[in-house]
Amino acid sequence: EKIHTRRRNTMDGNHYGDGEPLPNKRFQFETLQRVLLNGVLGYVIWQILDATHKTTQNLFLAHVIFMLAFMWFSANAVFSLQEGHPTIRNGLSKQAHIYLNIGAVVCLIIGLFLMVGNKIKYGYEHFHLTHSKVGMATICMAVLMAFGGILLKYVIGPPNGPKYFPGHVVGGYITTIMWHITIGLAVPAAGIGQKTDHWIAVHIYCALAASALILTLRVEPFRIVNRIRGMFTSSSYSRIQ
Repeated sequence: EKIHTRRRNTMDGNHYGDGEPLPNKRFQFETLQRVLLNGVLGYVIWQILDATHKTTQNLFLAHVIFMLAFMWFSANAVFSLQEGHPTIRNGLSKQAHIYLNIGAVVCLIIGLFLMVGNKIKYGYEHFHLTHSKVGMATICMAVLMAFGGILLKYVIGPPNGPKYFPGHVVGGYITTIMWHITIGLAVPAAGIGQKTDHWIAVHIYCALAASALILTLRVEPFRIVNRIRGMFTSSSYSRIQ
């Protein structure tokens, strides 16, 4: 007899399922997405580090390492809320999402200060490149989304906090797309494709595009649109996924 998963909404915004002890198709699809995502991000990390590791500017290299670490933490924070199997739709996945995002923000702030230190050391102009400007906007968005999530979950709390979580999801998705753009702008800024083989830059751009597509599929924009509409109805209680 086939066991169907039943979901219910709770006042704290959690969904729990009973039955279905084995992974379902959604869980398997999300797992495949996670593997592909880490594959393309691993390729980006490898190519960028390979192109920049010989630099004599140690602060710049440290900046690159911490920003790539931010990229990995941030991307996997999205998938920490993998929902396709009822046994992992619980508080542990949400705690993982929080801790991964904390790691991402810490790496982001350290990376920022390392680059500021590098520019002071070598007398470079601050926020001269488009990469720097978009990167600063990305940092502000990431920090805002991190504090916004904490505010909704722990300060405002149920019932109003979960109701407005779709706004946090949309803001987080925008931040995710922004850091993809920022990394793409960093490629020519670091001389990749100019001082190195042109095709390396092309490969990095393709990998970033694949990463953005995978994360977009994970966020499911059409479902989020419906939840945004639900934010303005008194009977709607949503959760972040």
